[in-house]
Amino acid sequence: VDDKQTNWVAKLLFLEFAINLARLETTSYSLFFLNNGRIPCPMIWDSAPKTEYLAI
Repeated sequence: VDDKQTNWVAKLLFLEFAINLARLETTSYSLFFLNNGRIPCPMIWDSAPKTEYLAI
């Protein structure tokens, strides 16, 4: 989040993903695994540069 705290909404998806993947101490499973019965595919953190893939 930047100094003026204006971009926190854009970070909510990543925060929710991290919380859902955190392993619970009591069950040793993540919330995502308990709700869905599987481990999610990892998020792609390195997005393509804006100059790449300008059109399909």
